Amino acid sequence: MHLPTTPQEMLKLVLQNMGDSNEKVEALEDRIDEIEDNAPLSPGTYSFISRRIRQRVSEVARGFGRLSQKQRGQLYRDINQGVKQVSGVETRSQLHYKLVMDFIQDWEPATATKTLIRQFEISDE
Repeated sequence: MHLPTTPQEMLKLVLQNMGDSNEKVEALEDRIDEIEDNAPLSPGTYSFISRRIRQRVSEVARGFGRLSQKQRGQLYRDINQGVKQVSGVETRSQLHYKLVMDFIQDWEPATATKTLIRQFEISDE
């Protein structure tokens, strides 16, 4: 190994080491982001998301009037399928919190779900 003797060689060595360090820091930051994104939700956070889903279903259900359990079940299936679709995960414990909370806030049942609920109303009469 050759030790740097000129200012240019020393500067080149410093810049090379800085580049290596920057690459290592970026790799670590990427890994931390991956770990945070894939970390299971705490029981409290998981429970909060479940409560928020129930609240949102109740808010939407009020717009239909009095609903049967079967009709409410359609709403729960719709919102849970949406949560899975936007989050890209199968289990709620792996959800990305902010993404899911934004989805729940904006969620409206699909037209097919609304139609099924209305059909249940007609058939119940």
